[in-house]
Amino acid sequence: MRRNDSAHDSAHDLAHDPSKPGSSVTRGVMALAFITCCGVNISPVALAAPAAMPKARPAATSKPSSRKTNATVPANVSGNVTTMFARASQLFDAGKYPEALVAFDKILRKYPAYDPNKKMLARTLFKLDRMPEAWTFFSKIPPATLEPDAAYEFGVTAFNARQYEAALFALKRVPDGHTLHDLAGYYGGLAALKLKLFEESETLLEQAQVLPDRLARSRALYLKHVQQLRTLQEKSELAKEREAEIARIKGTAGGPGLSGGEKTQIVAAATPQPGSQPTGSQQAPSGTPAQATPYEHKGFQGINKSMAFKGERRTQLSDNHGLADSTTTVNIGSFKFQQGPLIPFGAPVESKSGSRRNAFGLQILFGGEDRNVTGKERRMVIIEDEQDIVRLQQTDPIHKHKLFAYAGAEPWLEFAAGDNWWIQTGVNGYFEYPEFKRLGRSGTVKGFAGFGTRRSSTSWQLVGSAGAFLDTDNNTTIETKDATLRASWEFNPSTSLAMEGVIKDFLYKDQSLDGPDQALSLGGTLSYNFGAGISTNLFGAYERQKNAYFYGMPTYDALSADGDVMTGELSLIAKPATWISLGVTQTISKTTWSLHREEARDTFERNVPDYLSLFKGSVTINFPF
Repeated sequence: MRRNDSAHDSAHDLAHDPSKPGSSVTRGVMALAFITCCGVNISPVALAAPAAMPKARPAATSKPSSRKTNATVPANVSGNVTTMFARASQLFDAGKYPEALVAFDKILRKYPAYDPNKKMLARTLFKLDRMPEAWTFFSKIPPATLEPDAAYEFGVTAFNARQYEAALFALKRVPDGHTLHDLAGYYGGLAALKLKLFEESETLLEQAQVLPDRLARSRALYLKHVQQLRTLQEKSELAKEREAEIARIKGTAGGPGLSGGEKTQIVAAATPQPGSQPTGSQQAPSGTPAQATPYEHKGFQGINKSMAFKGERRTQLSDNHGLADSTTTVNIGSFKFQQGPLIPFGAPVESKSGSRRNAFGLQILFGGEDRNVTGKERRMVIIEDEQDIVRLQQTDPIHKHKLFAYAGAEPWLEFAAGDNWWIQTGVNGYFEYPEFKRLGRSGTVKGFAGFGTRRSSTSWQLVGSAGAFLDTDNNTTIETKDATLRASWEFNPSTSLAMEGVIKDFLYKDQSLDGPDQALSLGGTLSYNFGAGISTNLFGAYERQKNAYFYGMPTYDALSADGDVMTGELSLIAKPATWISLGVTQTISKTTWSLHREEARDTFERNVPDYLSLFKGSVTINFPF
């Protein structure tokens, strides 16, 4: 995949903006669950270690010795096992966990029926942050038999294994006054949240008062969110009760029959009238108008509402097989505004994840950009004489300045179908206006359709699209067709993975244009949130280009070549406040070319890059609304 920023217009950048609905590139992972935005690492490593958790109040329960067990030694086990177990436990109590692991493992191989050893082996693996292995042993132990320390470790390990019911049971066994009581409340609250036990989640999160700074910040966010969920749940239950009561009165639910006059009066009283105020728990505070809860669409499509000013600087190196290279620096200043309506329609569709509705949306985008490109090109020149001399020839510096406005719109429809399934369709249009002039515009128009499903922390989506690129005379120059399969997984509130496979087909109306006729790409993005507004994305992709034509090649006309492109990208994003974000991104791309005419290789390699390094830094002032 050949990319040159000096020729890279912003239509390509914005059409592949990961924040834009319907984008074909998953540079940022889909926003799946509300927990993701909290940005907290729930991994119990180090933070969950009891020694690192100072307690503000004295412990009422002393830490029991790891050697204390209620199990009896089987008759067929030699008395030597108790001596071995005591020595291994001493290593555990001294914090020498690698040595203790070796000792407990030796006992396991020699005396596999000795149950106390299994518990200590699980606890040692927990201390060493080997969670999957620790759960292998913890899962065989009834949590009701564990003392508080081991119960806490059992609970965190079960939470990490997504066994939320077992985690909640074990964490609730850590008594008040114990050193780990607050941490148990924190992780127990998260487990209850996963189980949608919002009232219990709120109680446990309120229990967690003394926490490390990172967990304390995330606890406040979780607690606020759980309280909001409880309010929504209570309103939903109240609405269902009202509907059931109306149905009973009308006789549709098998309720007792009432006279016509009584029925009319009661139904009128139970049904909210236009302009009436809510009653009971829904009554608005005195002096404030009642407001309905805003509709929250749970599908794949959505509307972004934001305004931003952005400054970006890019440095790009393109290398032509070591024979030539070019270096460019791009300074970009831009303004971007996104807004639009989202209108639900149709009857609500009930599913296990709650009520869902069809929706119509219209995403509107406009803005402007000032792009200034400077750079230079160097080429290796060999003078053939009695002694070959290699010289470095440098061309005049590159300088391009581009100022333009842009506008785009994406109307879409999304329908709820089946349990957690969505069907979507829409049109995406984007146009540029050089020097802010109405004439001379160019852009793209693309129609798309697809379907997808969301289940817990996993989502799948298949989308097909067809579009065209329009030149300045509004004539079609390139037509595209593509099919995209996306999948994403949320491992915990801090870590997620998104994968994408794309097949593209290109049709060039102008035969002088370079580009692949077909391309197949497979890529993935691993995202991790460190908390405190800092996150990182690691992207990797492979692309196979078929029949890429290069018409501007000296001597050779319409030279054909295929390319295998490997791309890696690492980005770091910091949001110290809601109104500002900072980002740096390093991208490296390497292409292996296969020529259809081997005799043209020397000419080809002098004119076509095989290596690209791009570094981007940006500062964005955000105005969300």
